[in-house]
Amino acid sequence: MTSQEAMKIKKLVELCLQINVVGKREVDFRLYAHIKTMDIEVCQGQWQKDKPTKSYSCYYDHEKDERFAGSELVHTYQEVVEALEKILREDMQIWS
Repeated sequence: MTSQEAMKIKKLVELCLQINVVGKREVDFRLYAHIKTMDIEVCQGQWQKDKPTKSYSCYYDHEKDERFAGSELVHTYQEVVEALEKILREDMQIWS
């Protein structure tokens, strides 16, 4: 893992944790270092069995991100960052 990849992971994890702290949604994330991907699931409110979630999967490796991402199954890294930032902004407005 390069330092650049570690910083990308850190950005995603920080956004997930910030959303969890606000408390309007619950975000779970999994890192798969052996294939350089990260899966993120966002649940409105507290997670419960069979409750629908919005799933995001992305490569934090630049080459794989450019080559394989951009489908319904695998988002680009930037798409995931933007989606999480949007969720955080929406949840923070509720606090205002």
